[in-house]
Amino acid sequence: ADFYDAVDRLALSIHHDTDMANMVDYHDAMEDIDQDVFEIIGEDYLLDALKAIASFDAPSHPLNWVELARIAHTQKGLVANFNATLLQSLWSQMELAAREGRIDPSLLVQVREEFSRLKLAIRARLGGAA
Repeated sequence: ADFYDAVDRLALSIHHDTDMANMVDYHDAMEDIDQDVFEIIGEDYLLDALKAIASFDAPSHPLNWVELARIAHTQKGLVANFNATLLQSLWSQMELAAREGRIDPSLLVQVREEFSRLKLAIRARLGGAA
């Protein structure tokens, strides 16, 4: 776990500037992904990500910080398939926050916003409506 913490903290130090959001072009970032692979993982990712984001929104039940850290870690890896480096960095921050037993509401807003941008790009690539 210490190794992964160090890697995450290094990633955060490199990608801590969330003002990059306006510079990220997901259409370009996903250009080199094979269309067949994209069609297999695209829609499934969107459904999984919606559930993952919702799990951080559930104040009605006790928070399981280990589970939330795992969810964030999984999402961090999944978005790498789409070359979504900014969203990957945001999920890394969410993972670290969950490991520390906290949720940063402003970070969750950023994750939602970036996910929405990625979702639009994925849907456009799949030829479907957003």
